[in-house]
Amino acid sequence: MRRLHQFIAAGVIAWTSMSAALAVDNVWRSDYAPENSFQGLLDEAWSTGTVGSLYAEWDSWTRFGSHTLSKTPQTTPNIGSNTNVAFYEYSRTAYWTGGNLYGLVYTVDGSPLSFGLQLTDNTPVEGATRDFVLRISTKGVLPNTLATLNGVTVAAVNTYLSSTTVHDDMGGFTAADAEWVWIWKDVPVSAVYDFRFLASNAHMSLDQLAVYGSLASVAVPVPEPQTWALMAMGLTALGLIRRRQMRH
Repeated sequence: MRRLHQFIAAGVIAWTSMSAALAVDNVWRSDYAPENSFQGLLDEAWSTGTVGSLYAEWDSWTRFGSHTLSKTPQTTPNIGSNTNVAFYEYSRTAYWTGGNLYGLVYTVDGSPLSFGLQLTDNTPVEGATRDFVLRISTKGVLPNTLATLNGVTVAAVNTYLSSTTVHDDMGGFTAADAEWVWIWKDVPVSAVYDFRFLASNAHMSLDQLAVYGSLASVAVPVPEPQTWALMAMGLTALGLIRRRQMRH
């Protein structure tokens, strides 16, 4: 156990010196937001303050419990309190390095971190859908590019990537500052939305996280061709009846 703590301490020191060369923490570098339709990735724009939309964002991280290894979820986002949300580090082995700096770093056994976000819809509308965007900012090793929402998997869009650096002092991995978005369109409204994503390897730091849900919308049914034909026949019949009545 003592050797394990020594390993963790050495890793944190190396990580801190490494990250000094990277960009400022807790600041989004790219301009992807619902107000600009995430730079055209979605068809419609909305505001995070719009009543009925869902929004939560963490720009810094607090300790998950009384000690360094994560045990309890984060339930208080820094921005966006219009919904109930809980963020989890499911592998329960992330090392917390302090406040606004590299909130979640890497697992002590070298396996990728496993993250989850559960978002509660307080006003679910039956038959409606929402668009969802999960956005993260990372340091160090890049995340796994696949994420799921209620079991539906999509690939990430990379929205920012700094110059990369190879660190031989920590196993020769490549580090970079990066930002990513995952987009799910026309998601059926549910009481709970369960997001899952992973690091691709050890030594990934999660810097920021945000989740956005558009206003619930109900699709207007479009009549099928058969329906249009029946309507036309009905209107024609009504016209004939009307003409006969006028003659008499």
